This record gives sequence, structure tokens and C-alpha cells, in this order.
Amino acid sequence: MPHAPRSWPAPSGHASLHLDRTPLTLRSMTPADLRDAERLVHDNMRPYLADQGLAWDAEQFRRRAAEADNYVLMAPAGLVAFLSLLHADDHLHVRELQVSAPFRGRGIGTWLIRHAEALAREHGPKPLRLNVLKHNPARRLYRRLGFRVTAETPTGLVMEKRLATIGQPAP
Repeated sequence: MPHAPRSWPAPSGHASLHLDRTPLTLRSMTPADLRDAERLVHDNMRPYLADQGLAWDAEQFRRRAAEADNYVLMAPAGLVAFLSLLHADDHLHVRELQVSAPFRGRGIGTWLIRHAEALAREHGPKPLRLNVLKHNPARRLYRRLGFRVTAETPTGLVMEKRLATIGQPAP
């Protein structure tokens, strides 16, 4: 059963990295970030929704964002990525992991998954779970990072990664 957002900070407070000399900072999303996060998810998911004959549902996005802990990865020029996590009793669900097109393929998705893993370990360790459309290229990233398919729907995959505690091998 999902829990209300806990507003956990990114591991160790704000987390940062540099990409091509551009400083990037991961922080909890604020209400002022909601519109940019929604635009990023909408723009990234538009072709996949169209393939499924589905329309964007802005109200659903806002409801789901209100249920989750949301993080934004920011550059000085604006939003680079959006990470949305939902805490369930038995797992941490990666509800959204969206990276802006100019920043894809540069390790940001991996970096964000590592932060989700750190959060899951702090409170469990809980396995990470996510859903991905079958034809979304991100599924290759998730497999490379150790996620395994646990269920399949007509259009998507449910994937899970069991985490080891620090110093212990993964189950």
C-alpha cells in the first residue's frame, strides 16, 4: 500500500555532479517545479502514448505527483531530469525517471537510479520496482543496472531490483 510522500531529501541532502563543467543539483521538487516536470514527462512520453492510442492526462500526472516523493535535477539553465518515487510497504517504486533529451545517454539515468537505491537501502533495504513500456529504450538501462522482469502486461514490463545492504551481496 502506498504511503503519503515523506519529503525525504536526496541522499545526504542535496546531491550534485558536474557534466561537461555544468553543475547539476538534485533536490526535492517544489510546487514551482511542477509545471516544468509535467512538461518534461509529457514531452518524453508523447510518442509512447500516441503509439498506445492514449492521450496525456495532466490531472492524473498532478495526482500521482502529489502521492510521491519527487526530485528534480537542475542545471543553471533549468530542469535536466525528474525522479518520482512512491514508498510502498514492501518496495520503493520508481514511478517516473525522465531525462531531458539533450542530457540523455550521459549517465544521468544511472546516477538517478543509484540515488533511488540509496534511499531504498536507508529504509529497508527495499527492492526497487518500476514499470516500463516494452518498446521504451530505457528498459535496456534498467536491465544493465540489474533490474529483472517480474511481470508482463500487453504493453509493458514490471521490473524489480533486489538490493543488498551495504557490505552484503544482492539476493
